[in-house]
Amino acid sequence: MDTFPYLGSVITSDAECTADIHARLNKGQSIVSPLRKIWKNDITTDTKVRLSQTLVWPVVTYGCESWDFEKIA
Repeated sequence: MDTFPYLGSVITSDAECTADIHARLNKGQSIVSPLRKIWKNDITTDTKVRLSQTLVWPVVTYGCESWDFEKIA
């Protein structure tokens, strides 16, 4: 299977979106890793949620409108 990155998404020859989803989740995880020091500090859960929604969620969901969820399920 041939894959290549295009505009931040992973394109495959068979038009499957699972490779792109896995790549997005990995990118989100790479953003969470440096935040672990902040998570351990005495900050509220509300602040943690807001940081996650602001810093992680947009990276993970970028391009999700092109994912075909029928092929995933």
